[in-house]
Amino acid sequence: MRSLSLNLSLPSGAPRLHCYRCDKPAIACLCARIPHVNNRTPIAILQHRRESRHAIGTVRIAELGLERCHVEIVPASASSGRERPAWLPANAGLLYPGPDSRDLADLDAAERPQALVILDGTWHQARQLFRDHAFLRDLPRFRLSPAAPSRYRIRREPAQHCISTIEAIVQALTLLEPELVEVDALIGAFDALIDDQIENARTRARVPRMTLRRPWAQRLLPRALLEHFERLVLVYAEAARLESEPAADTELVHWTALRVRDGSRLDCVVRPNSGNLSAVRLRHLGLSAQDVENGLSLSELAAAWRAFGQSDDIVAAWNPRTFQNLSARLQCPVEGIGLKGVYRRIRGVDGDLDRVLSLEGAPNLPDYLKESLSQVRGRAGQRLTNALAVTLFLRNLGLAPPADTLDDGNRADEL
Repeated sequence: MRSLSLNLSLPSGAPRLHCYRCDKPAIACLCARIPHVNNRTPIAILQHRRESRHAIGTVRIAELGLERCHVEIVPASASSGRERPAWLPANAGLLYPGPDSRDLADLDAAERPQALVILDGTWHQARQLFRDHAFLRDLPRFRLSPAAPSRYRIRREPAQHCISTIEAIVQALTLLEPELVEVDALIGAFDALIDDQIENARTRARVPRMTLRRPWAQRLLPRALLEHFERLVLVYAEAARLESEPAADTELVHWTALRVRDGSRLDCVVRPNSGNLSAVRLRHLGLSAQDVENGLSLSELAAAWRAFGQSDDIVAAWNPRTFQNLSARLQCPVEGIGLKGVYRRIRGVDGDLDRVLSLEGAPNLPDYLKESLSQVRGRAGQRLTNALAVTLFLRNLGLAPPADTLDDGNRADEL
């Protein structure tokens, strides 16, 4: 069996465990409290960068809970013209109070926006975003008329109509999709976030712990990427829906996994219940009709996944929704590290795999892993390769010695 040779010299200490899916301390993890909401109205959140790392920000609840949600983080100094960005949904309206805004509650069904853009930050930051990004001012504007003050008990709002981002999303979706009853459960996760923060402030010890702190890059990384890298199993899933039924739920089509320790892999195509995929969809996935026809059932996939797994595996995926979707389809819990959240925690920005690799560069992969990945079928093989490249990049950041010019207070976005 081939294995990686690791030479780690990490300081001791007992840092607080962290959930890289919801980006909260493990003791206050929100994952189990966030429901899955299959909203048909896309939500696009333009987030001020200084808000993206706020301990009590609520955008992560929306990002994890909503089926159709995109978060775009912009630096404080960024500006843009009237050209619509690629991430902006078609026929979108801006949720922004003001004299030119129409109340969502007063609109007929035909007048309602087909997507919503929401600004996330303090009210000063939201006004700054509106001022500096001209395309926002070209969007039709809408507002809410909250019946009660914000439930944000640890953050003072400037007026009664000012509510948190997650509260605004829930109220807007309730008006646009009144049948979407599960959206109210997002407020439960929000309340839990506030309760945990209040309880932590009340009970936390005031005596500092005398522990040896790791360098900043190591503190931002899960220990699995540093101390237990040989146990890592990277996974990637492809899902699709019938082109003739755009509102239908997606179905799992391809599930892949790679064990770093020895290059063993799992490459399972799944037969969709909704029927054969179109030639266009097959080309996109890089699969053949024969691949799909000979694919596994979900119960067979569950058995293959159990047979592949080992007791000491640490599972990781780029998008943490991979675990949520697989758990729902296989009716068994699948948990792991969301690498997208790790990258956001270090760099302070979001990005898809291709964008991250173009910005950061792709490290060299071990030959035995490249050989194994070359045998994974279709588009999933390349995406799994990209996930491994980003994982190695993140790990190299943690292992690199700190620069002499950086002190312990520097953030990753200052590199």
